[in-house]
Amino acid sequence: MKINKRDILVIAIPIVIAAIAYGFLPPQIPRQFGFDGKVNSYMNKEFIFLLALLPYAVFKSYEIKHRK
Repeated sequence: MKINKRDILVIAIPIVIAAIAYGFLPPQIPRQFGFDGKVNSYMNKEFIFLLALLPYAVFKSYEIKHRK
């Protein structure tokens, strides 16, 4: 698997944004809301770094699917 500049950008930009936002987040972030608007579930703020990898996973799956 060859990693080029575009791959690095797709990985790095969300991680940098997550690192900047990390300091501003509360210890627990609401994850799921009910129909009444109340929070049903929370997640730790460290989960944001896992979410930052999601764009790369989507990018690579699209790239693999549309390979010529």
